Amino acid sequence: MKKQNWVRRISIFLAAALLIGILPAAAAQQKEAVPVSAIVSEVISLREEYIKHFLCEDGTSMAAIYAEPVHFKNQAGNWQEIDSTLSLNVSKI
Repeated sequence: MKKQNWVRRISIFLAAALLIGILPAAAAQQKEAVPVSAIVSEVISLREEYIKHFLCEDGTSMAAIYAEPVHFKNQAGNWQEIDSTLSLNVSKI
């Protein structure tokens, strides 16, 4: 009978631990979505190598930070857009 009591306590402890672990995830899912205003244009004067700044429709601004460079400095020292388009290059063998 002692073994059953021990198993029961372990079972209750594990069930409680699982419930406690699930609660933060359930609370995070209940967050309300923040309304996002439409982007009007990029603020070119604020460009950085990894960052783009945008002006939104409601007058606010936002910054997008990238893991890879999105701008490069030209010879005049101005940030230019990196062309990341892909093209098909078919060569005859």
